[in-house]
Amino acid sequence: RASGHLKKHTTHPSFHIRLAHTHHAKISLILSLSHVLKLLILDILSLMNSSRFTFLIPCVVVVAFVLSVVIKGERQYVPLNSIQISTSFYPLAYVAEKIGGQYVTVKNILPPGGEPHDFEPSPQAYIELSKSSLFVYNGASFEPWINKWKEGAFPRPLHTVSMIDELEKQNVQLISTGDAINPHVWLSPQILIKEAHVIRDILIKIDPVNADEYRNNSQNLEDTLSNLDQDFHKELSVCEKQDVIVSHDAFGYLAREYNFNTIAIAGISPDEEPSSKTLATLTKIALSKNIKHIFFETTVSPKLSETIAREIGGSVLVLNPLES
Repeated sequence: RASGHLKKHTTHPSFHIRLAHTHHAKISLILSLSHVLKLLILDILSLMNSSRFTFLIPCVVVVAFVLSVVIKGERQYVPLNSIQISTSFYPLAYVAEKIGGQYVTVKNILPPGGEPHDFEPSPQAYIELSKSSLFVYNGASFEPWINKWKEGAFPRPLHTVSMIDELEKQNVQLISTGDAINPHVWLSPQILIKEAHVIRDILIKIDPVNADEYRNNSQNLEDTLSNLDQDFHKELSVCEKQDVIVSHDAFGYLAREYNFNTIAIAGISPDEEPSSKTLATLTKIALSKNIKHIFFETTVSPKLSETIAREIGGSVLVLNPLES
């Protein structure tokens, strides 16, 4: 059974060598304790009428207890090293941590407050990435540096997952503008559930021993996101206005899910500066639809949103796309 147990884990990149050492150490400890227990039992049989009998009883109890703990521990797989996961931005890091739990260590490449559309990792970040057992990124050109990384001679993680590619395999209907796929899929709770399933399945592949843990964690996260989905449906279904002006085209999946319309100042990337004509058109739209609030994001300049808000006599509010 022990050899089969080890063989079942040989595909695990981080655990199998130390697990083998730990296994042999446990076997040695079990044999040593068994030998001591045997000697104690023989001593008991020969000294039952001796005053030493009362001293030997607690010794036997202690050794038997330790032996039972070691044997029980032999049945339970506890990794000595967690699975190293790298992610390209915050939502994927969040999902990986929720699914992996105690068995993973997640490194998010994008620093807090970073803008993923134009972020460039440091050389050290590329080195750290190569040490990962799993790298998960969004795809659809959301992270411009990914192409450089793919084309370069950088060491590769053991497993790499593009979420957009995986969603396409599941026939998720993606939003496109011309030839460009809108990459902001995580803003739909229902799509994020599918992303959680992708990470769950790859973790089960890497570490099948803890599959039940990953499935349970995945179900807990799915329940949380389903509740969020219900709250969105309930609250957004009673809105008086169905049109919102946002700083860039990040909320298409959210709008599709809950039946409202987004009008973006910039394109899919917030770096796409609109023309003066576009700003004038957006101002007219806001006035015609009696829109009083223009949304902006914390990771980009609010200047354009403030310009339109000033023209319509309105105000600006934050609508965070959770990119960092």
